[in-house]
Amino acid sequence: MTEKCDRAEGEFRLIRRFRDVGHKLKRLGDVNLETKGITFSQLRVLVFLMRRPPEEGVLQRDLEEAFGIRRSSVTSILQNMEKADLIRRDAVDGDGRKKRIRVTEKGRKLDGELRAYMDELEDELAGIYTPQEMELLSTLTEKMLAKLKQMEGERL
Repeated sequence: MTEKCDRAEGEFRLIRRFRDVGHKLKRLGDVNLETKGITFSQLRVLVFLMRRPPEEGVLQRDLEEAFGIRRSSVTSILQNMEKADLIRRDAVDGDGRKKRIRVTEKGRKLDGELRAYMDELEDELAGIYTPQEMELLSTLTEKMLAKLKQMEGERL
């Protein structure tokens, strides 16, 4: 049996810290990417799409699964990306309900700048840790993700 987390320093500090890190990353990304006309959430989707062959594209449900977010959230992100001409959505085999999402030329032109931004951000954050700390951080977060996936599966 595992010991309960000591909450003397505050309620739900582990959960709160992870939430805070996520919020700070998103806000910093949104501010820094504003000049490029893209949000941090859109950047994540664009990078995901750019890893696939251009002719292939992906379905919306692939994005929902990859990012673990609701259909309505993905729909909102995609609508804004489509308005900004970063992606296009094409019907799959005449089925208007299924859309294959592909990056536009405008979206592809941003790829180098966006990857450079993400590399810089990652280097900046990783730079506060020793190589051993980075290895430990990676191990610990992977362990937590595995537990969360297990808990999610148990509740479905």
